[in-house]
Amino acid sequence: MRIAHIALADRYAAPTLAKAEQQLRSAEEVYGRKSDKKAVIAAAREVVQTAEESRVMAVKQKPRKTPKPESPRKESRRGSRS
Repeated sequence: MRIAHIALADRYAAPTLAKAEQQLRSAEEVYGRKSDKKAVIAAAREVVQTAEESRVMAVKQKPRKTPKPESPRKESRRGSRS
């Protein structure tokens, strides 16, 4: 979940991240009820997969930073050293 938040999934994939947060609460309830180990693992796996989906969606939708062109002063300094 933390990785999805770092990737700004709360901004670019909010519905999917909200679903993962709900699944996390549900998984914590399953764990708290002392359910069998397989049920806890399955619930946790579902949370991780949904959070990863939201992270991927955010990365794909987030605008990419384009490199800035070099300023003319930097280029002229390079030319004067040769």
